[in-house]
Amino acid sequence: MTNELVAQEQRGGAMMQSVAEVEQQMKALEELMARCLKKGNLKDGNEGDYYTLPGGKKPCLSKAGAQKVAVMFRFAASYPIIEDLSTANESRYRVLCRLNRPDGLFVGEQWGEASSAESKNKWRKALDDEEYDDAHEDEKRTVKRKNFAGDIYEVRQIMVNRADSTTNVLPKAQKRAYVQAVLAASGASCLFTSGLESDDPDLPDGNGKQPREPIQQPRAKAAPSASADALTVQGVIEARSEKPTTNNSIRYSFKIADGWYVTFDEKIAAPCVKGAVVTITYKVGKYGNDIISATLFSEGAAE
Repeated sequence: MTNELVAQEQRGGAMMQSVAEVEQQMKALEELMARCLKKGNLKDGNEGDYYTLPGGKKPCLSKAGAQKVAVMFRFAASYPIIEDLSTANESRYRVLCRLNRPDGLFVGEQWGEASSAESKNKWRKALDDEEYDDAHEDEKRTVKRKNFAGDIYEVRQIMVNRADSTTNVLPKAQKRAYVQAVLAASGASCLFTSGLESDDPDLPDGNGKQPREPIQQPRAKAAPSASADALTVQGVIEARSEKPTTNNSIRYSFKIADGWYVTFDEKIAAPCVKGAVVTITYKVGKYGNDIISATLFSEGAAE
C-alpha cells in the first residue's frame, strides 16, 4: 500500500476518506508549500526544502522538505529492513522505509537503494592539475558537463577511495526511501517529484560558468609591478607540470608555496624548472594566475 491517506485498511475493515477530506488534504499541502517550505537554489548549492531543475515539470522535494510534510501528517519513520548487497568491489544497500502514525497505524512504505559504484559516489572533481596528473591512469577521467547557461565544458575527475564513499551509501539509501515514502503516503506526488539529488552529476553546474582552478594566493611576499593589475612573486619552483591541450599547445603550470602559475609560452616556461628560485610577474586571468614574465632570481638581482 502506497497511499493510505486516500484508502486505508486496518484490521480487515475499510476506512475511506471522503472527497471533501481529500480536497482538504490537498489544500493543506499547498498551504504548507506556500507558507513553510523554502525554495532552494542549486546555483548556490542549496537544495532548500524543494528546488527546481531546468525543464522540470514539478519541483523536487528534498529530505528537509519531506520532514516538514511528515511533521504535518504526523508520520514516524522506521527502517525495518536493511539489505547489504555489497560485493568485493562495491558497497550497496537496499532499505525499506516504513511510515506509521503515533497510534501505530501503518500509512505506507517505500524502498530506496544506493551504491558506491554510482558516478556521484565513485568520482569527484580534481583539486588542481597536480592532483589529477599524479593519479593513476585507471583512476582519473575527463567528462563533459553543461552549466545553467547551456555551455558545455570539461571536468577532470579522480576516483574516490571506496572507504570514503562507503560511509555515504547507507544514508543515501535511507534518504531516497524516506522521500519516496513521504511523497506516496501524503499524496504530495501531485506537487513534487523526488527528482535528482543536488550532488547528481547530471545536474547543470551551479555557477553558470566554466569552472577553473581555484586562485591561490602565494605565501611569498607579493607586490604590484609596473602595471596596476599585475603582481610579482619570488620563490622556489616546488612542482612543474606540462599538459598538451586540444589546440596542440602545451600548458605549463608551476607551484610556488600554495600558488599555481600558468603559461602557454615555452620561452617564459624555460627558466621555471623544479628547484629554481624565480621571480614571476602575473595577472589573475582566464586560467588562474597567468604568467606575464619569469626570470631566475639571480638574473633579476643582477639587473
